[in-house]
Amino acid sequence: MSHEEATEPELRDLLNGLAMVLTVIAATLLRARRLGGSNFWYDEVVTMRLAETPTIGELLKLLFQIDATRAPLHPLILQDWLVVFGNSETAGRSLSVVLGVATVVLLYFLGRLAFDEATGRWGAFLSAFSPLMVYYSREARMYALLVLISSLSWVMLFWNRRSPSRWKTIGYAACLVVMLFTHPLGLLMLGTLGLASALDVRGFLGAWKPWFAVHLGVLIVAAPWLRFYFDHAPEFLS
Repeated sequence: MSHEEATEPELRDLLNGLAMVLTVIAATLLRARRLGGSNFWYDEVVTMRLAETPTIGELLKLLFQIDATRAPLHPLILQDWLVVFGNSETAGRSLSVVLGVATVVLLYFLGRLAFDEATGRWGAFLSAFSPLMVYYSREARMYALLVLISSLSWVMLFWNRRSPSRWKTIGYAACLVVMLFTHPLGLLMLGTLGLASALDVRGFLGAWKPWFAVHLGVLIVAAPWLRFYFDHAPEFLS
C-alpha cells in the first residue's frame, strides 16, 4: 500500500470530523443568537413560574394549577438550572439550547447506527438547520427535552440492534419512562417506537418476551402519573 493510499482514510476521517464540528458550531450559533432579545411569551411564563418555585413540592402543587400538560420533568430540571444561571430570558432558554445541540449530535450517532457515516452527517446537518428544531430549542419549554429523549430512545434501540446487551435494553426502557414524564406526546412517541421495534422484534430486542416486558413495564411504571394527563379538559382540542 502506497503512502498516498494510507493517508486517504485519515484525510477522509479528518474532513468528516471537521464537518461535524462545523455543524455543531452552526447549530449552537443558530440557537443561541440573541436568546434574550424578546420577553417570555405566555407558555414560557408558565414554565418559569414553575421553575422559580423554591421546592419540588411547591413546583408540583403549582403544576396542577397552571400547566395543562401536567408534565413535571422539564420544570424540575429547569428549577435547578435557574439556581445556577439565574432567571433571565437568556438563562431560562439556554437549557433548551443545550438540549437542542445535544440532539444534533445524537442524530449523527443515530444515522450511523441505523445506516452509515454519511447518513449520520446528513442527519446532524439537517437537524442543525431545521427551522422547527431551531425554534423549539430557543424557548423555555419542554419540547427540546422531548425531542432529545425521543432521539436517545431511538439511539438505544438501534444500538441494541447493532450489539445486543441487557443494559442497552434497560437503557431503552429508562428513556421511554423519562419521555412519558416529559410531555403527554411521549405516549405517541412510545407507540411509534413500540411499533417500529415490533416490525423487527428479533433484531431490536431479541424476542417477543422482552419486547412486551419493556413496553408494558414502562406503562406500568409511569401509570400513576399518566392518569393526570387525562383527568382534565385540554387547553386546545387539537
